[in-house]
Amino acid sequence: MKFVKKSIVLLGLLSTNAFADGFSASVGGDYSTGDYGSSESTKVFYMPFSARYETGAFTYNVTIPWLRVTGPGDIIPGGLGGSGSGSSGGTGSNGCTEISGKGLNSGSGGGRNNSCPTTTTAGGGASTTTRITESGIGDIVAAATYNAIDGGDNGFVVDFTGRIKLPTASESKGLGSGKTDFAVQVNVDKNFNGPYVSAGLGYKILGEPSGVSYDNVVYGSLGGGYKLAKSTEVGASYDWATAAVDGATRPQELSIYGSHYLSDNYKLSGVLYTGLTDASPDVGGGLTLSYYF
Repeated sequence: MKFVKKSIVLLGLLSTNAFADGFSASVGGDYSTGDYGSSESTKVFYMPFSARYETGAFTYNVTIPWLRVTGPGDIIPGGLGGSGSGSSGGTGSNGCTEISGKGLNSGSGGGRNNSCPTTTTAGGGASTTTRITESGIGDIVAAATYNAIDGGDNGFVVDFTGRIKLPTASESKGLGSGKTDFAVQVNVDKNFNGPYVSAGLGYKILGEPSGVSYDNVVYGSLGGGYKLAKSTEVGASYDWATAAVDGATRPQELSIYGSHYLSDNYKLSGVLYTGLTDASPDVGGGLTLSYYF
């Protein structure tokens, strides 16, 4: 559902070679909806608050999100923001469907909800699913990035990132898996004095709730864009991940994005995305406003 990514897409818009040393802060909002292969849709609103510090070749980032999830209760937001898609599919030990949503733009994605959707039967008829709404603080994500190569306006840029998701979201509300996740990734950009191409590859280690067994996830992205001016750029990205459950559908998404400096201190970034498989949201979009001190 993910949850921009803090996405590889938006991470690219805030890459370490773009700004001088110092602090920045951002707030965003991301909304997505999808049925994830079921008859009921799940809607997620994700609002991340982020703080960022750059010094030399290193960048440090902490994100504290707020979540609101409405659906049948069989999808857990969570996962590592900016670390690629979440897992997908499978059936848990308690019979609940194991579906994770987006881990691209909104920083969600994750695992199964340990509390199954409520069903009621009237007069011996068919059971119906009760939709629930839960909200609260999501999983905190901390990341560190090393800019190994900075080729400037017409060269290669290579970044290495390590990321940890702390299980601060309520497991009882179905807002998180209650487990810690880890991820490492590399991003490579090639600039052509205006146009650029980018690629990312990562590996995610998922924490396993009681009674659940997950495979670790390989994820990646491929995209490109164009700097229309010093203050404006647009681009597109294809993102994918392996499934965390054997035989499940792999998440895949297409995104378009853009950013524009409103002033020397304020930058507005936006993204629209659509899923290509049942493991991803049908549609979604988000905005991020950043302030550079």
